Amino acid sequence: MTIKIEAGKYYMTRDGQKVGPMELSKYGEYLSTHPWVSGSGMTYMDNGKYDPIGSKDGADDIIAEWTDEAPLPYGHVRLASGAVVDLTAITVPFGLLDAETQDALKKHDGPYEAYQHPGWELAYPTWLGYMVYRVKSQPPAPVVGEMVMTGWIACRGPTFSYREMENDTHRMTIQTRDGQLVTGTYTGPDGLTIKVDAL
Repeated sequence: MTIKIEAGKYYMTRDGQKVGPMELSKYGEYLSTHPWVSGSGMTYMDNGKYDPIGSKDGADDIIAEWTDEAPLPYGHVRLASGAVVDLTAITVPFGLLDAETQDALKKHDGPYEAYQHPGWELAYPTWLGYMVYRVKSQPPAPVVGEMVMTGWIACRGPTFSYREMENDTHRMTIQTRDGQLVTGTYTGPDGLTIKVDAL
């Protein structure tokens, strides 16, 4: 693939970094061979090469125009090769992963899990080749809701139900999480409280 650098655009290097915006250089020691300069001061040849003799294994060479994409889901990373890997779904030993995936796994902030018979356990990896490590999946976000009851105050105490009745005088709303009442003490504007405990 041939790259044609254009002023004002951003590009991706072989190691996955974003460089730019590109400008035609106005001065510099390498102006005749490296006419393009990135926002960070790196100079490039017309063909996107950073170092014409390749002393850095081409890691800083431009390989594609940068495109801003939607963020990847939790635990997913885009490798320099362009492949997207789900670090929460790894099932093979660390030593059998390709170098890019190993590096991405190490660079992730975790938390990590390791497979120890009979299942996955929270781990602080030592990156042993025979161990299976992965990024711990994010727990699903709790479903937050509320339970609403209406009722009235009678001489023998309050009476509340889920059905509205014509003599109701009060409404009570208590938060729920994953279908369960959230325990705690609720304080009204008059300072009176309602306490919810799990049995």
